[in-house]
Amino acid sequence: MSEAAHWQAPPHAPQAMGWRDVTWLRMDAPCNRMVIHWVAFLEQSPSLAQLHELVGRRLLAYPRFAQRVRRGLLGYRWEPVASLDPAYHLQERVLPQAVDAAAVEASLADWVPEALDPQRPLWQWRLLRSSTDGTAALIVRHHHCMTDGDGLVHMLRHLSDGARQAVGHPRLEDPVRGRCRHVPPPSALGSALSRWLGTAWQVLRLSLLRRDSRMHYRGRPGRQKCLMSSPSLPLDQFRQVARRHGVTINDVWLGVVAGALRRHAQTLGWSVDDTQLRAAVTYNLRQREDAAMMGNHFTLTALALPTHLAEAGQRLRAVSQGMQAIKTSCHPYATLALMTCMGCLPRFLQSLAMGLFTSKGSLVSTNLQGPAEHRYLAGARIREFHCWVPQTGHTALGLMLSTYAGQAVMSVSCDAKLVPQPGLLLSALQEELRLLLVAAT
Repeated sequence: MSEAAHWQAPPHAPQAMGWRDVTWLRMDAPCNRMVIHWVAFLEQSPSLAQLHELVGRRLLAYPRFAQRVRRGLLGYRWEPVASLDPAYHLQERVLPQAVDAAAVEASLADWVPEALDPQRPLWQWRLLRSSTDGTAALIVRHHHCMTDGDGLVHMLRHLSDGARQAVGHPRLEDPVRGRCRHVPPPSALGSALSRWLGTAWQVLRLSLLRRDSRMHYRGRPGRQKCLMSSPSLPLDQFRQVARRHGVTINDVWLGVVAGALRRHAQTLGWSVDDTQLRAAVTYNLRQREDAAMMGNHFTLTALALPTHLAEAGQRLRAVSQGMQAIKTSCHPYATLALMTCMGCLPRFLQSLAMGLFTSKGSLVSTNLQGPAEHRYLAGARIREFHCWVPQTGHTALGLMLSTYAGQAVMSVSCDAKLVPQPGLLLSALQEELRLLLVAAT
């Protein structure tokens, strides 16, 4: 695209970066990029001109996507740019074959290790388009310091339409500035003083947790990553299991994860009967009405996965009890406070603190709820939505359940050097869900 085609950024004012966002910004490392990747599989390919218009009219309404990060004497801030170069932010690849999961994973393998340019807004799009059957996929990557899962889903909704023949571009009505509201603590936690004391106790407890097993999914990472995902599955399969056991969909997902890790470890000859792997499980604290404000308003909670239990129903009950204990405690607010405080520290102290914090777990697990109905991106129907969670430090494995339009996708992102045979792990996730489903019918 020519220089004349550059996007002129809206007049967003500079803004100080929140401490938690600073924490996520400084987690980025050459061997573990703190970058979220997601893809929308499209039934037909939009033109590059349509996507160019979509960015200019909708994406840049979010201040973060028209700002770059600058560090000053008083800390980090979001600084607006005058214009954005489409040659960097909007790429196109024409493939001779159909654009399927394998084509997307091959494209990601080369792209994931690359750093985002710190002199520009921290995002990129890549359109994969088939020259034979017209199928396409839009791969999106953006730094985690820009937003979390709720912000991502809000952005996906604003970028897309509920009908193919949508006219014009809707305004971004939700507030993009202000103080993001958090979900209040459960009333059972008592007074404010009781909550503060409970939070302090949880911080101490987390600090004293033993390091997780170094044999499983941990170590010094390499640059090469592997990102893969399952075929779309009916979300009703998760709902059916959840109804049968009286648990949540997230509980079912964590039960599937525990069983799949046990199966994968057994395949690799690792001992599992006396081992509970600990997962960093994402926990949202943002009120969703404020999702347009972007930023990170979730936290990570430490959950022991019952990989030592042989029976799937026992594993599901154990993770459900573990998550219920987290929900009714100050645990999420303690880890949120830790993530905030790390952003206040000098960078080398944050690295030390983050190394201690991440040593408590072997993997990251998350559950992202996308739009419940089919959406259209630049007139093209979004057939599937896949997403992958990044890792930090010596954590080498991330597992995600993403849902969209009544479908669910299980995704694996891992270090290619430290996690052997990730395809077997992905198959194990699908097999564990099948076993739970059979037992529920």
